[in-house]
Amino acid sequence: MNVIVLDPLDRFCKTDTPTHVNKAAGQPCLVCRMARTVGSDGPPVWNLRFTPGDGIARTRREPDGLLCAALLTADQFAQEKELVILTADPSHWSKHFQRLLQAKDSSLDVFLSFEADGPAKFVFDPDVTSLLQLTSGLTPGLAWYRTTDLFYSATKQVIRKDSRWNGQFTADALLRELALHDARVGYHGRVMDQPATAAA
Repeated sequence: MNVIVLDPLDRFCKTDTPTHVNKAAGQPCLVCRMARTVGSDGPPVWNLRFTPGDGIARTRREPDGLLCAALLTADQFAQEKELVILTADPSHWSKHFQRLLQAKDSSLDVFLSFEADGPAKFVFDPDVTSLLQLTSGLTPGLAWYRTTDLFYSATKQVIRKDSRWNGQFTADALLRELALHDARVGYHGRVMDQPATAAA
């Protein structure tokens, strides 16, 4: 399994991240930790560190949104393997991976796991409008793609079409593109008639 750990506040333990990911996932993973840091003489940059392995490290300025940096990361992975993007706090990783087990047994192509205050449930293959309503303002703690290539090809299409919102390539644009790919998307999160009260 390929795993991208997004660490926008540079708060995760750098050396133990792969060990914690492998334990939460219950299997060996190729992990890339992406830390967002602010340079002294320029805009924020994403520092990409692959572990374990040969320690490939790259730095990329990210003026057009996170999708561009994640695309660079995914390009280093085996395209046929599953891809997980983690944004949750490490203390919640095991919970999100437990939910993933049910999603993997389904026919889903993409699964999103959200934190939620109050009632939450599994929803399989919702319509895109409902999904966008849920994801507005929220970031999934875990996003799973059945293959890395699905994320890679859909993200490349978003960038090729220049599908931006407020000058950036967003997760909403990616979800719309996945719908055009006829990808089956499911999520675990708040019940739709409940207000959005927490982000992962």
